Amino acid sequence: MPNKNLKEEWKVFADQLALDFDPGSTFKTPKVEGSCRGHNIVLDTYTVSTGQTTVINTRLKLGVINNRGVFIRVYREGFFSRIGKKLGMQDIETKNSEFDEMFMLKGNDELEVLTILDSAIQSKILTLREPRKFNMTLKEGSLTFEEPGLITDTKLLRSHLEILIDVAENVERM
Repeated sequence: MPNKNLKEEWKVFADQLALDFDPGSTFKTPKVEGSCRGHNIVLDTYTVSTGQTTVINTRLKLGVINNRGVFIRVYREGFFSRIGKKLGMQDIETKNSEFDEMFMLKGNDELEVLTILDSAIQSKILTLREPRKFNMTLKEGSLTFEEPGLITDTKLLRSHLEILIDVAENVERM
């Protein structure tokens, strides 16, 4: 069950943005839902079990009108992804060396991906407190950020939400 600090901070986050806060219960995790800048959002947690260990993840989901069916995945570049790149795995280059060195970028249309993840959004991602943890997927009508662990920092949650909304607005302008 999530800790008291999570509930307190998520309530503050919800109140700041006029969103609904559900504190959860013994068998139900806390959740924040509502509309922000014209987009339905959900902030919640989910658990992944790997057999011997269990990891709680924080997830921020945003509804988006994705008429062109653009798919985007942004995640930390690591050892195995570097090997994969050498073997031909997709990694769209943005011409922003700091961003390109830190992240793997995949998508179904390189030009649209680069238009959506413009330099302003790349800069916002890079200025996050821990940018390497940024993990975002745009698929169909959903834009999702996920991070292992419990995010209780309301400022960080707002930064992630602002980035997701900026991405959603770029998708919807296409």
